Amino acid sequence: MPSWIVVVVIVIGVLVAGLVRERWRVRGMETWALHHGFVLHSPFVPAGRPPMQALAACLEGRDARLWGVGLT
Repeated sequence: MPSWIVVVVIVIGVLVAGLVRERWRVRGMETWALHHGFVLHSPFVPAGRPPMQALAACLEGRDARLWGVGLT
C-alpha cells in the first residue's frame, strides 16, 4: 500500500475524532445549560455588529474552539 494512502487515512481519522470530541463537548454544555437555567446560543452571533477591533478584543486570549458557543 502506498504511504500517501496511510497518511490520508490518518489525517481523516484525526479530523473525525476531533469533530466527534467537539460535538460531545457542545452536547455536554447544552445539557449543563438546560439543567442550570441558561440559554445556549449556538452558533454565537454578537449583537450590533461591533467594529473589528472591539470583536478582536473580545476574542483575545481564548481558544478558537470556544468562539462558537455563548451562554446567557
